[in-house]
Amino acid sequence: MRQPDFSQEQPVPRRPHAVAPSLASVRLVMASHKAKASVSSGGISVTSTGTARCLRRAGVQVDCWAVAGIDGLEAQIEHDQYRAARPVTHVMLHTPNWDPTRVAELAWRWPDMEFVQLNHSGLAYLDLDHNGGGVKRIRQMMDLQTEMQNVRVAANNPRVSRMLKDAFGAPELTLPNLYYWEDPLPPPIARRDHDPLRIGSFGIGRDWKNQAIAAQASLAIARRLGVSLELHVNIDPWGSYTRVRDGRANLLADLPHAKLVEHPWREWSGFRRMVHNMDLLISPSYDETFCCVCADGIVEGVPSAGSDAMDWLPHSWRCRAVYDHAAIVGTAMGLLHDKVAAIHDGRHALAEYVTVGTKTWIDYLTR
Repeated sequence: MRQPDFSQEQPVPRRPHAVAPSLASVRLVMASHKAKASVSSGGISVTSTGTARCLRRAGVQVDCWAVAGIDGLEAQIEHDQYRAARPVTHVMLHTPNWDPTRVAELAWRWPDMEFVQLNHSGLAYLDLDHNGGGVKRIRQMMDLQTEMQNVRVAANNPRVSRMLKDAFGAPELTLPNLYYWEDPLPPPIARRDHDPLRIGSFGIGRDWKNQAIAAQASLAIARRLGVSLELHVNIDPWGSYTRVRDGRANLLADLPHAKLVEHPWREWSGFRRMVHNMDLLISPSYDETFCCVCADGIVEGVPSAGSDAMDWLPHSWRCRAVYDHAAIVGTAMGLLHDKVAAIHDGRHALAEYVTVGTKTWIDYLTR
């Protein structure tokens, strides 16, 4: 019997990732606007880079691109596709800043590439953050998701994903923020003498970060402990939230036992060093689902009085009624009372969150 001759057969062309998904064919891009690309600009760039590093550690090929808007993204994809050994398969568009009409154009042009609007907080927070335009663009992207095969809308938290499903019928897709750190972590230090008590209330002064109540709680904690207070805060680099800054300054004005310490916006590494010197962080945000500052505190050995919106935090770190300074005081006093145990709880919670979150990302990228 004559044996078939395979020598002249042409190799089977590689199937695109969208048709035959596998970890070996994934190439993920975390895209951010150039104006927000520096780590000094805040949490979006920190979580984007942290997520990329965690996924790289798990074997996923990930790039972080800082581009000049949607035109810059298109130019970067066009430049990359003809030069890279592995084509881009997924593009994460952080925040609702991206123009849905232009995203649709990119999706039509590159049908084997999936474009995902990745929303970093709750809907109320996002809408306030984008001056009322956040929800509008999210809804426009959900319409594209219905009409096109390669446009998706994702949230970084299951609660927000369920809200989009319950309110609009959108398919649920949760892709959590991941946080990267290097071991060994510094040991948590519990000071015997909290005088002065150093409390950090960091972040841009957006209304939903609830920093006014955080300042009230800080004063009450220091008074209960019978010590002086240093309330450490950021100076808004864009000057957009002067109401919060003025209100906080008025609250602490002319109090001999309290001092407001304002820090200029700085690079993430410098910010982490500043966090390390705090006794406690207070981040009682109404609708912030992750909060990089809380994760920074965990790594640096400083607990945070957070909120139930950040459901990955240990239960003992979450204030049940963030509109009530007394609830924050109660949570904070428990954390200060046994700071070492609190940090062990926090580090366990963060490690578990990242482990589960990494698996969630890989499951999405390979299906």
